[in-house]
Amino acid sequence: MNPNWWNPAPDSGKYTSSGVTPSWWGTPAPDDGKYTNTRSSPSWAESPVSTSSQGNQWALVSNQTPSIQSILLSESETGSLNRPPKLMHLNEYSGWVERFKTYVLGQNTELWIRFTTDFDQAIEVAASDTATFADLPEDKKKTYDLEKKAYAILTQALSRDIYHQFASFKTTKKLWDGLKTRGVGNAATRQMRHDLLKKEFDGFTCMDKESLGDMTSRFYHLLTELDNYGVTTTQAEVVKKFADALPPQWSSFLEILKYNGVLRTTNINDFVQLLENKDQEETLKAKRVPVAQNPEMYCGTSNSSSARTGPHVPLQTVFVTSTDMYGNPVQVSVKPPPTTDMYGNPIQPPPPPPPAQQQRACYGGTSSAGQQSKPGTVQLDTSSFSKISVEVAKEHMELLNTVVSAYCGLIEGQIGNINLTQEDYRQIDKEEMDLMDIK
Repeated sequence: MNPNWWNPAPDSGKYTSSGVTPSWWGTPAPDDGKYTNTRSSPSWAESPVSTSSQGNQWALVSNQTPSIQSILLSESETGSLNRPPKLMHLNEYSGWVERFKTYVLGQNTELWIRFTTDFDQAIEVAASDTATFADLPEDKKKTYDLEKKAYAILTQALSRDIYHQFASFKTTKKLWDGLKTRGVGNAATRQMRHDLLKKEFDGFTCMDKESLGDMTSRFYHLLTELDNYGVTTTQAEVVKKFADALPPQWSSFLEILKYNGVLRTTNINDFVQLLENKDQEETLKAKRVPVAQNPEMYCGTSNSSSARTGPHVPLQTVFVTSTDMYGNPVQVSVKPPPTTDMYGNPIQPPPPPPPAQQQRACYGGTSSAGQQSKPGTVQLDTSSFSKISVEVAKEHMELLNTVVSAYCGLIEGQIGNINLTQEDYRQIDKEEMDLMDIK
């Protein structure tokens, strides 16, 4: 099967391209009908890079630049297997000198002799000429070789600014002693530095908003400087000083360590480890997410009031026996007075009933002492009571009591459907009730 873009010509039977010709195939030459390639390479072999891709590549390089700079700076400060640690500033001499000595001893232990021993200038003069250098004994040739290697390592460890200040020192020992004098100072300078560091140790305390890690790092730097300048301290003094410098929130933990005797026997490294463990525990507690508790799973009953009571208190009904106007007994249901109205508002309890003496005064009677009622007491006219029996009077009073109670209940919102709960009454809209009354 031929490709869809390759069809035979009707005149010669040859195939000509009537469809889409690949751009890499070229165009036929007008003289010989052969195809010539007008492109240097096929289209699929090219991989053009768009402007956006170039921008992304530059952005990637730009983002990696700070990381690369940080790596190079760290490598210059600490050194590597083939590069000595670099002294960038003279005030960093005390921290650099030990790292540099370790590097030199790691390269060759015999090299360190050249930093402490003067170099014989006669060897330098003899080595300046090839003939005289060949006549030197093997031990002097080895000394010359070690001197040049030591001097090369030392100069490579100095920044350009520092090396330019000591360019006149041509031997390893002279250059090393000159750096020590400038970096450490003379006896008076060292004594002054000694006193300042001792004063700093005595007044060491936690700074404002300083974390435990930052405070620990600062204290260890101080201990290193104290050791460099010969300030002697005991482990008990170091531990006590760091404990006293802690902020007030560590007071309880420190009291426990004092009670257990840990502060008297521990060293600074173990003490710092105890503090870091405690700080990590407190951090994890602060990040702990509160979980909802369900005591009903493992307790017999719940202490919450919602577990003991339902959505509403069940209604209670009390039946009392009375008689009608004909003397027949009837049952009247009496509900206990509610404590809230239909909208959930609390109801004040009714005032206590008047004493029996005032009740008797309402019917025109007198007190047991035979005294008349007080002038402010309302008296009832009982002149027509002789025509009414006691049973009828009781019925009238019960009827009056029912009417008054119903009116008071209607005013206070106590009357309602016993099948509705307080929540149902709270959902009633007052405006809808008014519209229902109007209709």
